[in-house]
Amino acid sequence: MKVPTYQKYGLKKAQVEHRDQKDVKISHMLSHTLPLYLGIAFGIIVYIFYFIKVRPTDFLQIITQIFLFATVGVICVGIPVVIFKLSEKIYYKMMNTHSDQYITIQEYKNSREDFEFWKIRTDAGFWSHLDGLSIENEVVNLFKYEDYTEIKDEENKIHRYDHILSKDGKKIYFAFRTNKVYDNLEETEALIDNLAKAGCEELVLITPKGITNDIIKYIADKPAKYFTTKELIALIKTINK
Repeated sequence: MKVPTYQKYGLKKAQVEHRDQKDVKISHMLSHTLPLYLGIAFGIIVYIFYFIKVRPTDFLQIITQIFLFATVGVICVGIPVVIFKLSEKIYYKMMNTHSDQYITIQEYKNSREDFEFWKIRTDAGFWSHLDGLSIENEVVNLFKYEDYTEIKDEENKIHRYDHILSKDGKKIYFAFRTNKVYDNLEETEALIDNLAKAGCEELVLITPKGITNDIIKYIADKPAKYFTTKELIALIKTINK
């Protein structure tokens, strides 16, 4: 996957930076500055009219008036916030519809984010710092990206952290063994024997921290394969050439 560049989208770095700065300023103005100032203005006006009408004479009336003013102040600030939050959404919607440069910049940013997303996953260090659950999620999502769908079948799984994925009518059993080097031959035999019960055609061992030669030799002529970090990275590079 090639690195997205400004030139590819007909942009200059200054244009992207200027657009970002402008968006931040407009967003801050619509969601913070204007609602705050308008809320304060409305609150002061209401307080002045109320003070002229009531003119508190004792402590209880003063406390009541302060409480009422605070309540009205919250309402006066809240209403502008809602109004300008909606205005902010309308602004970005209009920019995404009518501004060609804005649309191009967003396409560039999305492309860049997509590139960074896949690039980091081709780094072995990324996988080495993940815990078991995170590796499960990453790998399952990786295969879902390749149009696999997950089948919930708790009864036919050997371990709770195994997964069954399907594509084009073919069900595959994924066994995640992420905490140590996978060297349990008996369990591998049980997993392969369990394929028919689970209705799966193939076993995939996910072993980021490595796999022993005994297991590799055992599954060589079986409906099974393995993915260490090296194979996972190779798969990701295949997806994003």
